[in-house]
Amino acid sequence: IIQNEDDPEEVGDENSKRKLTLKNKNNSSMFRGAYATVAMAATKAGRPGVANLLLLLESSVSDKVPALISNGSYVDAMAVATLARDGDYIFSTLMQLEKACLATATNPSEITKAQSTFWQTVIAKLPPEAFHTLRRYYMANGGTGTGDNGGSSAVNLLLRAQRFTDAGATLAKRGMAEEDPREKQGILQEAARVFGLGKETAIYKIYTDEYVELLKDQEVIRTKYGSVDVAPPTTSVTATLVSVLHYAATHVREQHRLLGDADKIAKKFRIPDRRLWHTKVKAFSESGQWSNLKILADSRSKSPIGYAPFARAAIRGNQPASEIVKYIERITVAEERCDLLAEAGMWKRALEEAIRIRDLQRIHNVKANCNSPELQMQADQALGKLNSNITLFVSFSRFFVFLDQRFLDRTQGQAIAHFQNALGVTKTNRTAAVPTTMRKMLSEVLTYGLAACSDTLVLPKRAVGSIGSMRSTIGQLKISTARYACKPRDAIHQP
Repeated sequence: IIQNEDDPEEVGDENSKRKLTLKNKNNSSMFRGAYATVAMAATKAGRPGVANLLLLLESSVSDKVPALISNGSYVDAMAVATLARDGDYIFSTLMQLEKACLATATNPSEITKAQSTFWQTVIAKLPPEAFHTLRRYYMANGGTGTGDNGGSSAVNLLLRAQRFTDAGATLAKRGMAEEDPREKQGILQEAARVFGLGKETAIYKIYTDEYVELLKDQEVIRTKYGSVDVAPPTTSVTATLVSVLHYAATHVREQHRLLGDADKIAKKFRIPDRRLWHTKVKAFSESGQWSNLKILADSRSKSPIGYAPFARAAIRGNQPASEIVKYIERITVAEERCDLLAEAGMWKRALEEAIRIRDLQRIHNVKANCNSPELQMQADQALGKLNSNITLFVSFSRFFVFLDQRFLDRTQGQAIAHFQNALGVTKTNRTAAVPTTMRKMLSEVLTYGLAACSDTLVLPKRAVGSIGSMRSTIGQLKISTARYACKPRDAIHQP
């Protein structure tokens, strides 16, 4: 065909070419590589149409891809290499395409335009595998490629593809790895600018800008005090605050300025009050600034974290018992006070607190951990008294059930009225004197609650309603009550 290309009888018409294609398709494996060789010769002879026809019959990827590249069919060559999942040919096609694009530049000013044409071709016409292969190649070579003039090829490729998240992240990673502070800030600022190009990446721009501001503030503080130990470069605002507070422990003369700078940083970066107070408590206790810890606890503003962290810091710092007690006494939760007293080894005060709140478990805890026979004896006495009260409660709780069962035939109001009469309360005088024993008994019952029975107490439905009404009656008698629960019929009340 090539030797007689001017002879129409040898070349044949389009129908002859189609017949040739169909005839030889089934036998293409017999001529592996032969079609590509002839196609390359046809390309050199100036017959690209014939070359493309022959390459359709070629089944060998290793022969077909180079032939398509020599023919200038880079898109077809990439399609064949991608279909074969051959990474080497994908990369080879990319490099040949870039070389061909750069060859069109006649002077240095056109190189940038040629490089842009190459990237646009990769993004718009080639499969995704080609894009990712080129990106990995740029990243492996430090983000620079042929004809890039020292710029970031990886970032430019991502920007061309409008992948602003990946482009900004690439710059941010490079900035984090940079050791020079000025270069680091410059790269991060560029990353923030890239993040600002997309709507979905606006939050990343805010974070990057804040980190750049933190780096600048750290540099200002180091310059201000002439030391690299204060505010070293770090990605954490909390770590910066801790370093400033620790530095204040060894520089007493500048302590007031350092504490002020810490507050300014916390305010600038909107550190929550709870985190700021926890940070200060931890930093002061670790650096031994107990006077500053006391000043913080006695400040005019109310502690947003309570005073338990102050007490624990004093306990772990082996502070005097008088200092520890000052913090514990300001805690409003009785159970927490008892636990902290036990943690501090103040067993006598812990036992007194446990007895006052009638907590059997904490009394047992004090008895098991203290080494004082006298305190252990007091704990046993308290446990015996509380157990007797529980026995009294069980009996009185059963009386509630009996009372309700006694008046099942009456209305609920009549049953409650009978119970009021038993207490000596009249309609005209709801605050009449109630026998001391009965009042104490009711107080014990409602302090422990019906759920504290030592054995299972099953309440019928009528009893639940009666006990609910009794609660309001006892409330009118001004007896201190505790929360208790009543469930429907056959419900079992457990601690």
